Amino acid sequence: MSDTRLFAVMFNSNGQIIYCNGHFVHMTGLSLDEVLGRSWNDVFLSAWAGNLPDPFADWFKNKPAAWHHEGDLVTREGEIYRVRWNSIPWRDTSGTVVGVASIGVDIAERRRLEQTLPDSAKQGDFENFGEEVDFSGINGHH
Repeated sequence: MSDTRLFAVMFNSNGQIIYCNGHFVHMTGLSLDEVLGRSWNDVFLSAWAGNLPDPFADWFKNKPAAWHHEGDLVTREGEIYRVRWNSIPWRDTSGTVVGVASIGVDIAERRRLEQTLPDSAKQGDFENFGEEVDFSGINGHH
């Protein structure tokens, strides 16, 4: 995970950051010393967007809805990345969640592009798909 161009962060059961990759450090403008051992909310101004629940408590309650979510990552310079996070739990031998690994991708550009698409493209409008295609000559049928 250290060489990927995705955000990679790992948390212990206290919600402290115990690992983050070089891409995460570079993009946020923070040093490892400023991040490691601290809680996410102590380091970042606005971790989660809108009215989404804070996933940290739900991670350790083993609620699957918390494993995939979007949130705003605000950097030291005030730049905002819209990140789609996918998280996986670390479990002990009894199945208790004792840590979390999260991989995130900046989706801000994707969201901006989606806003320029017509509504039919946003909704995946395939209702009339195939109406303009002539299948009459396939397999000798006319």
